Amino acid sequence: MAQLGHTSEQPFQNLRRLSLCDLPELESIYWTPLPLPVLEYLKISYCPKLRKLPFNSESAIENQVEMKLEEAVEWEDEATKQRFSNFSNRSLSGNAWLGMGAKA
Repeated sequence: MAQLGHTSEQPFQNLRRLSLCDLPELESIYWTPLPLPVLEYLKISYCPKLRKLPFNSESAIENQVEMKLEEAVEWEDEATKQRFSNFSNRSLSGNAWLGMGAKA
């Protein structure tokens, strides 16, 4: 039996949409970066303790992800920051919208 945090399976392989709202004590989604191969939408609103997303430079690479972030986030490393900063970032009513991983 696998212990929490010590499993060979990647969670959230079929996760398409995730909305985290009004969770003031949430500090983490997952402790390591995840591939999130089918993620299409992520919204984070009023989660002031959540600083790091479970992404790396290979996360959600094959799909387009719409993100609405109302909190500042830290990136896994410089490659991840560069990957996600290369996409459009526009403000909408004070919220950051990021389009990521657009397919050709």
